[in-house]
Formats: sequence, C-alpha cells, structure tokens
Amino acid sequence: MKKDDDFMKLISLSWDKAIISFNSNSYDFVEITCACRGKSFNLKTEEAGSLGRIELNGLAPETDYRLTGNCGKLKSKLEFKTLPVPVGKLLSSYAVIADPHVSEKKENRKGRLFVESAMILESVIEECNEFGVDFSLIAGDLTNSATNWEYETVKKIMGDADAPVFSVPGDHDIAGNMQRRWRSFFGEDEWSTKIKEYHITGLNTGKNSLSGKAHKLLEEASETKKFPLVLTHSLLFHNPYIKYGAKCKPVENSPKSKKSLNRIRAVPSIIYAGHQNIPSRVAEGSSVQVSIPQISQYICGYYIVRHFKNGFYHFFMPIKSEALRQYSRSASESSVDFYSEKQWTPSYREGESIYQSNFII
Repeated sequence: MKKDDDFMKLISLSWDKAIISFNSNSYDFVEITCACRGKSFNLKTEEAGSLGRIELNGLAPETDYRLTGNCGKLKSKLEFKTLPVPVGKLLSSYAVIADPHVSEKKENRKGRLFVESAMILESVIEECNEFGVDFSLIAGDLTNSATNWEYETVKKIMGDADAPVFSVPGDHDIAGNMQRRWRSFFGEDEWSTKIKEYHITGLNTGKNSLSGKAHKLLEEASETKKFPLVLTHSLLFHNPYIKYGAKCKPVENSPKSKKSLNRIRAVPSIIYAGHQNIPSRVAEGSSVQVSIPQISQYICGYYIVRHFKNGFYHFFMPIKSEALRQYSRSASESSVDFYSEKQWTPSYREGESIYQSNFII
C-alpha cells in the first residue's frame, strides 16, 4: 500500500513542462503550489477525485522547482530541475515504443494490461499522429502469443499511423518458430533503412542472439555517414540498472557478436532496447543504450524524442489513462509477493530517477 504522504509523483519533464500524477487515499480536490526563485503559483484540479494528472506549463529551463500538493488533509512534496533549453531549430522528432503485448486474452496478468493492450497501442499511435512525429520505432513483442488475430490487430493499428513505423520482433512474436508469420505481416525481421539524418538498423534478437545478418547490419551501421539508430528487443550490452528476472541478460556474447558490438560502440549512436522495460540509459563507448518502458505494463508509457543541435531530448509520455496506469502499478505490486518475482516492483520499474526516463543524449 502506498503511503498517504507520497500521493504525488513526477512522471514527465522537459525544459518548460512537467507532468505530475497523483493517486491518493483521499477523495478531494488536489491543489499544487509551485515555487522557484522566490516566486510561486498555484494550480487546482477542476474536479474532485483520488487519481489523475496535473500539467505544469511555461516553466523556466534549468531551474529548480519545489512543489507542495494538498488533497484534503494529505500533503506531498516534490523537487526537480527542468532540462536545459534546446539549441537551434527542431531537426526531427520520433517516437520510441516497446512491448505492446497486444493480446486476445480475457484476463490481465501481473499488472500487464492484456485486455486493454490493443486499445492502448491504438491510442499511442493516435498520439504520435497528433505530435506529428517523423517516424516511430517499436522494439519488439508487438504481440503476446503470436496468434494470427494478434498479428492482424497490430498491423491494422499500425496502418493508422501517419508516419512510417519501423519494428523488430521480440521473443513473444516469434515463439514456436513464428518468424514466417512475422515476415508475412511485417516483412523482413532484420533490416536497415535511411530516413532524414538517420541510418536505422533493426535486429531480430528475439532468441537473445545475433545472426550473421545482424553482424553485417551492425558493420554497415558503424560505417554510415548518417547518425546510427539501432532497434533491438534484447539488450545488446549489460545494463546495471536491470537486475531482476530470468531474461535480464544481454545477447549471447560470442566472438562474432563481440566484434560486431565493438564496432557499433566505437561510433556515436543510440541503441533502443525493449524486453526488460526499466527506463535507463547506459553509455557504451561512444554509443548509448536506452532501455524503453512498456506501454501495457507499469510505468505504461513511451518516449517522444526531439532532436535539436545540442542533442536528442527524450521525454516520457504516459498512456492517456492514469486509471489504467495506477491499476497496473497496484497489480504489479501485488504480484511481487504472490509470484516471488522482484521485477514487477513498481519502484524498480520506475527507474532510478526521473532523469533516467527524461534526458538528453
């Protein structure tokens, strides 16, 4: 059970905006006082309630803020610092999504929102259209059981995207040797493409290994004149923030794999990985490996990336429904003791800090 004095949580942060979620045992209006540099302003929810969100807009960049929240007799405090202001014009923007686990199951499991999974992915694609992204990346486990219905549903939803959607298979997508089904719906399971200023490489790491084709693709990515983005389901490199679960290890480290990975880590690049879904980023040589949260399980969200002259700004975007996020959090927490599996612990799934899910590369 969460503490009464911890009903507010900072979940998204940029240079001029913050999103606060609240989940209180008290049903009342939520009032927030936001203070910085000797000044303050107040916000209040339009409706009384026990859970929801408040957005703070028009914040100053690189500025320390102190928030005090009240919900009836309950109080909660937060402190944070906004990100630096971008330099130059927006070069491009894209979305990074992981593990939708679209399912036809009639029950949820361990906080994973199987019943709502298709609706969530559909909503995320709609949001990406509203944001006007140049493209979207999905890092595997588009389906949960690789059934024909799941594949058809995902393909239909992805077809509603206004911009290209690039994806790779995860272990759930190719369970039972379903690579052929993947290819029949989405084409090649390993590929490369160029769009705008990027060379994007998609790897099939659903079996936690690198194929001969993957070695060649990584070699090409390390030699491209465009900026390399690598999309994978499994981690390519060890991530010290990912500690629990039977599937937390990176891809098999064979001599060929080691050679290919050393090539990509030697050049400035970004690697996006799903699977474990603990928001974090780890430098590997000149490369940065980013672990992407999951949309269908707490913390229930994805990244919007905006590329400026001074770097790639990554912002965590929660799914639209805070009620679903909080249900997933509660169910995940309950499953920890029931299944003796620490990887569902909400505080672990939130990442080490807000700056592991909102950051600049």
